Amino acid sequence: MKVVLVLPPLAWPFSPYLGLPTLAAYLRGLGHRVTQFDANLRLFDRVFSRAGLEQLRLAAQDRFRQLESRPALTPLEQEEYLDLVELLSVLPRYLARIEAVKAAFKDIDRYRLRPDGTVALEGDWFDYKTIRHLVFPDETNPLRLPVVSLERFRAAVEGRPPLPYQPFLEELAGEIAALGPDLVGFSLTFGEQAIPGLVLARLVKDRLPHVHLVMGGFYFSAVRDGLERILPSLGFVDSVVLGEGEAPLASLAAALERGGSLDQVPGLVRVERGAVRGNPPPPPLDLDELPCPDFEGLPLQSYFAARPVLPYATARGCYWGRCAFCSFCLVSQRFRVRSPGLVARDLARLARAYGALFYLAQEAEPPRRMEAIAQALLSEGAPVRYQLFARFEKTFTARTAEYLRRSGCLYVFFGLEAGSERVNRLMRKGVDLQEAKRIVADCAAAGLNVVVSSIRGFPTETREE
Repeated sequence: MKVVLVLPPLAWPFSPYLGLPTLAAYLRGLGHRVTQFDANLRLFDRVFSRAGLEQLRLAAQDRFRQLESRPALTPLEQEEYLDLVELLSVLPRYLARIEAVKAAFKDIDRYRLRPDGTVALEGDWFDYKTIRHLVFPDETNPLRLPVVSLERFRAAVEGRPPLPYQPFLEELAGEIAALGPDLVGFSLTFGEQAIPGLVLARLVKDRLPHVHLVMGGFYFSAVRDGLERILPSLGFVDSVVLGEGEAPLASLAAALERGGSLDQVPGLVRVERGAVRGNPPPPPLDLDELPCPDFEGLPLQSYFAARPVLPYATARGCYWGRCAFCSFCLVSQRFRVRSPGLVARDLARLARAYGALFYLAQEAEPPRRMEAIAQALLSEGAPVRYQLFARFEKTFTARTAEYLRRSGCLYVFFGLEAGSERVNRLMRKGVDLQEAKRIVADCAAAGLNVVVSSIRGFPTETREE
């Protein structure tokens, strides 16, 4: 079966996301022909160009004139009007510089992406984050819409009003249709992908009315409680997969290939006779039985980075799983791991194939397991360079930091979130602040770069805290 897997906008365009390569590897192992289509990267590449911004400016100008000619505007149109005013005011300034900025992303001697979203460019700073949010406004994120705005969500998916980059989505839909798939799967991780992803899916379905279109990814699993309200209005979506996608997608492809019933496809949700029906989920996968993610077919040199950066998951689920603020609990998974030897072998193979850097994309890794993976990487002898996420644990020692550095770790990203003991307890982080200071010092002594995240404004937090 010919399967096209799509990563829709809007996500950051700096590297691939892991969903497509993971699913592609699994399906290819079963003999399916799989094309990975990063619509997010393609959209950014086209919009963030002189021609793309000029096309956007003309479309925004036409829409602005339409709104200007009306005697009164609805509240939604008033918001759109203000967005257009701001967009049209800054676009001329960016039009002259956008190609140089894109070149800076790919030049390792000029590339500097700061935490505030600005990019170094010959001594000047280009405000990438601001232009991104102007071109792709927050209105594209349904998680920011009021809970009561289901009708507004539906209107946005139907193109009322059209997204400012609608013509680019039309082009992408035509390119997906031209691939001639038997099955199209969309993978959504973030809320920002929901409206543009669903609009793109609708446009694809218009061109391929008889091809099964399935949606999946973390986003749909996180909003599963709302599917009964949303899914019946999305007639262009044939089904949704909840949870891990490998086994359900393989089962769906097999059922479609033989023309059989979808009743036995695990984790599949669909609308039948006006009612939302869901099949039982599949059993958890043994991660050691899964193939290495397959990035073949993705344009790794086209991402907005000076060097390919690949995601890789050494585990699934979160071994802590108690943080009060974390959306990960919405898609609870038992913590499962891939053997350190297999992790090292995969990373070595990918490093040799693509010359890439890696970020280990699981939520956090227990310190003892970090050491085991580091030792396996040292035994493998491949030039792997990576960053990982970790918790401040008492078992994270100076020895752990030293093993990480020797095995090729460049950055360790810790979630501190609060510098107040009281707020930290409310967050259920389980962090000892004195231990956190000791661990940061150990990492610095070992030569590791340390990034520490914080959350401001947690309920009841005071200005002093």
